[in-house]
Amino acid sequence: MQYRNLGRSDLSVSQIGMGCVTFGREVNPQSSLSIMDHAFELGITLFDTAEAYAAGESERVVGEWMHSRKTRDKIVLATKINGTLTRQRIIASAEASLKRLKTDYIDLLQTHVWDDLTPFAETLEALTSLVNAGKVRHIGCSNYSGLQLARALSLSRTAGLSRMISVQPPYNLVQRGIETDLLPLCAAENIGVISYSPLAAGFLTGKYRRGLQFLPEPASTSSPPTRRSISRSTAIRCSRNWTRKSPPPTGHTRNWHCHGSTGNPELHPY
Repeated sequence: MQYRNLGRSDLSVSQIGMGCVTFGREVNPQSSLSIMDHAFELGITLFDTAEAYAAGESERVVGEWMHSRKTRDKIVLATKINGTLTRQRIIASAEASLKRLKTDYIDLLQTHVWDDLTPFAETLEALTSLVNAGKVRHIGCSNYSGLQLARALSLSRTAGLSRMISVQPPYNLVQRGIETDLLPLCAAENIGVISYSPLAAGFLTGKYRRGLQFLPEPASTSSPPTRRSISRSTAIRCSRNWTRKSPPPTGHTRNWHCHGSTGNPELHPY
């Protein structure tokens, strides 16, 4: 396993991270603990969860794992705040996450999505107050566009507030929109990129074939619609091409991410 600092921060993270979105939902707690054990044994130190994952159950499972395995000071713990990003909501959500995670600090607290209803200055001021209180070490964002991240970085500079050190976008061989504006911005500003869904929600594993039933759509619309953003024809075409030419591209996709598909050295896929 290779390790890199996340953006400009002092957080040294494994090049591959452990995404905990299915813990407590598709994956039961006991199996989740085993998966985290195996990831840790392989050298993975970046564990990413969110309050929205299984209505907080993912955070509880991760907290139980850190508590029972005594791993809190050996990993980089990342989580996210969802929904309306007012000061009151952010502070309350952070306190609830700390309780579920059984810890007194979060290494990386991220905003899960951009909030059009709340002035971003209020959001950033609330996040900065958590950093100043020692409850959060660094802040980041998820699912931001290049323009949104640029606004966040500009406000940090002009107002003297905490700077976002990372962004978490979907990125894989069939979803490459961030190469247009977000990745160049991250390279210029030294922002870490924690890319998620490297296998496009399973489409790049080769498991989808014409005539087979697709997975049902996610019940919640609060999460980024990764499956809905890839057409059925694209999935079938990718699966057919890879099956003819070589095995399913799981390993190819991992290598594509880890070696920097666009020359950006800050990709940390999970």
